[in-house]
Amino acid sequence: MKRTPAVVLSILAAALPFRGAAAQGTEERLSRIADLEDRRTLGEDGGLIALSRDAEPAVRERAVVALGRIQDAAAADALVLLLADEVVEVRRAAAFALGQTLAPQAVEPLQAALADPDPELRALATEALGKMKSKESRAAVERLLGDPEPAVRELAALALGKLGEADSIEALRRALDREPRPDPEFEWRILYAIGRIGGPAAVPLLSAATTRRTVLSRTFAALFLARIATPSCEAPLRELATDPEPMVAASAARGLASFPGEPAEQALARALAHPNFHVRGEAARALAAIRTRRRIPALERALEKDPSRTVRRAAFHALVRLAHPAAEARLRELIPVAGVDTESAWLLVAAAGAIGERVAAGGDPEATRLAGEIFRGESSLAGPRAPPGVDVARAAILEGAAAAPSENEEAFALLLSGLAIPDLAVRGTAADALRSRGDARAVGALAEAYKDSLTREGEYEVREYLVEALSAIDDPSVLPLLEKALADPAPSVREVAANSIEKRTGKRPEVAILPATYRAPPAGLEPRPGAASRVTFETEKGTIEIDLYPADAPAHVANFLSLIEKGFYDGKTIHRVVWPFVVQGGDPRGDGWGDAGYTIRDEVGRRRFVRGTLGMPKAGKDTGGCQFFVAHLPTPHLDGNYTVFGQVVVGLSVLDSLEVGDRILSARAVGR
Repeated sequence: MKRTPAVVLSILAAALPFRGAAAQGTEERLSRIADLEDRRTLGEDGGLIALSRDAEPAVRERAVVALGRIQDAAAADALVLLLADEVVEVRRAAAFALGQTLAPQAVEPLQAALADPDPELRALATEALGKMKSKESRAAVERLLGDPEPAVRELAALALGKLGEADSIEALRRALDREPRPDPEFEWRILYAIGRIGGPAAVPLLSAATTRRTVLSRTFAALFLARIATPSCEAPLRELATDPEPMVAASAARGLASFPGEPAEQALARALAHPNFHVRGEAARALAAIRTRRRIPALERALEKDPSRTVRRAAFHALVRLAHPAAEARLRELIPVAGVDTESAWLLVAAAGAIGERVAAGGDPEATRLAGEIFRGESSLAGPRAPPGVDVARAAILEGAAAAPSENEEAFALLLSGLAIPDLAVRGTAADALRSRGDARAVGALAEAYKDSLTREGEYEVREYLVEALSAIDDPSVLPLLEKALADPAPSVREVAANSIEKRTGKRPEVAILPATYRAPPAGLEPRPGAASRVTFETEKGTIEIDLYPADAPAHVANFLSLIEKGFYDGKTIHRVVWPFVVQGGDPRGDGWGDAGYTIRDEVGRRRFVRGTLGMPKAGKDTGGCQFFVAHLPTPHLDGNYTVFGQVVVGLSVLDSLEVGDRILSARAVGR
């Protein structure tokens, strides 16, 4: 006879009372947990699981947090038991950890937790079921759209978006229409979920959001209409492109790139005159995508006169993409000076991406010639603060060429030539692009690039891409290469190799987890009296102040403060801006491929990414370091995947104004 979830939990609760006498002090046990978490192991004797049954609630909770970060399925049964702990903080931690572990045996207990009297636990259980894509939980999660607690309703909506069941759109519509003026936080999450589910049923509801009063509702409507991109999406996107809010208008302008034709072209021409530079930049890129030459004069004016470097670069990209002869001539002039002039360097990179797109489209001998000229140029990244130049332009070409169909031999040859260039960005981009091809002809070049990369410091991300590209190739010669990669110095590379070997052979090899290069000092495990909790960034555009979260991410905060004290961020550039998504900086190379020479473990927790949240970018699990990003808007797809370690409290308008190439003048800790 099948037990109901409530019965299951009562049986699990009966197994919990183990509370052996503590042989060690609380601080010593907490230190032991931190060590096991850092080494990403349950302990030779399963010590971390034993600590999750400690008599001290704080120790149990901390052990559960560690189990969630390690994500070892062997801990799932212990975490299920802890859903019935008598201390609600432990139950909450267990629900979140099960969502990180994705163990199928947790579905029924998590469903039972949806009825818990604690609203935060209900919300966390809902979120976990969404991460697990538990289709059988859909009806139960839909009912929580009517929960009296706003946080539960909000996470129920997002969970339905992750489940991705088209039948849930009707329940989401009813929740949206339940009140004439729904709570704005609930409203945007409903529209986000509807957009994530997608399909024909989503389009009318997203289209109707053009009149919603909440900026985030209109923004997510525009983003998902752009993603769905069926003919019925064009009219609402044209309307949203006129929105006075830059987040909305820029998202809509980007979406209009899928609709060649006079109506979309006219809307983009108007957007090219929008007062916000983000919108103008997206309009320029979209005009190139719809292949209209009628707007070349407007793009030329933008290139020469727009005050924003973002718009000038986008306009140059568009002109080169449209094969405008004057732009191609200027591109050739930029190649020899890109290493000494910042503006020329960034224009070259923008144009190089367009060249790659033309190579990918095929049948464009001039694009192939231009790509060859850039690949024969001299490397410009001579120092940590040198402007991006030929090497970054080469990578941009390869990124554009990555979309080429498999039969495009010119693009394939270009990607292979990229593997032979030792620059991080060039080789890494080539490997990443080859991953989608699975072409056995690339095995030799990939193997040689991997061998060469092992001799160079700080290239774990490149090797990860190289091993992933090898993993995508169905050829007997690949297996011995993957077995060699099991001895790679980088844990993330070894993990990729092990996963691929398991898929090929059905057996998972042992993967050693070595100590991290960087370890937070023990004093950083908890907030210290008088320690800095706020940092100030002075940028070319103004001041940004960020509150840090040492209790949630001690290693990240300790690392961040250490780098700030050394002056590491002073003079660094903002190297990535995706509007409205994130601003990213802190790279010593200035192109997104640099690091500080070490990695730190993820400290993923329950804080969610909202507007202004500070997070740690990574190339794979446990590969954070010196770079950072700040979110322009809530980003639910990052929740539970990236470490949150701070929040902007002053300067959101400055954040919005940052462009690629803007400098961080100084970074200082407050209170030290």
